[in-house]
Amino acid sequence: MTMARNGTPVGQVTTSTTGYFTVPADSATMTADERLTLDNSLVPGPPTSHTSWTFASTPSPNPAIIPPPTPPIVKLEYQPMLDPLDYARAHLPLQLGLQVQHQMPLSVRDQGWWTPLPDTYHDVQLSYSTDHGTTWHPLHLVPVKGGSYLTIVPGADLVPGGTISLHGTATDADGNAIDQTVIDLIKAR
Repeated sequence: MTMARNGTPVGQVTTSTTGYFTVPADSATMTADERLTLDNSLVPGPPTSHTSWTFASTPSPNPAIIPPPTPPIVKLEYQPMLDPLDYARAHLPLQLGLQVQHQMPLSVRDQGWWTPLPDTYHDVQLSYSTDHGTTWHPLHLVPVKGGSYLTIVPGADLVPGGTISLHGTATDADGNAIDQTVIDLIKAR
């Protein structure tokens, strides 16, 4: 994972999938970039992903007493309608939900006092690939409510033994954004 402040690299973590970076003393536009490769013999799931987050970083008004606010990280949650064994059915249309929201701060996740940021997103796009990300096909997203969308992957593109990769983007009203590619996320049978 790498981190940049106003376009200038400020840190890199190569030994883990998480990183801790010092919050700048003044407001800045931050970019975090993560490339992840999994060994499927050890961890089941998509073999590779690439995610880039752009977000505003705001300093604490009183660093001696108040920690800096959690950055408004936008995340995408893919919700495919799979069979009980977590496969898409070959040759049948695949209903796919997409939830766009802000990442809840870890420090308050279980404390119940976090107020979510408004779910105002634009430039929400989703594409799929059946050839491991070589060719992308845009999907028509139907807004449902509060950052939720529905779409359909055509059944003709779901073949036995095939996979579906996804590429999604979203930006909130303040310009915080995500650009994410997940290769071979969905398997068909």
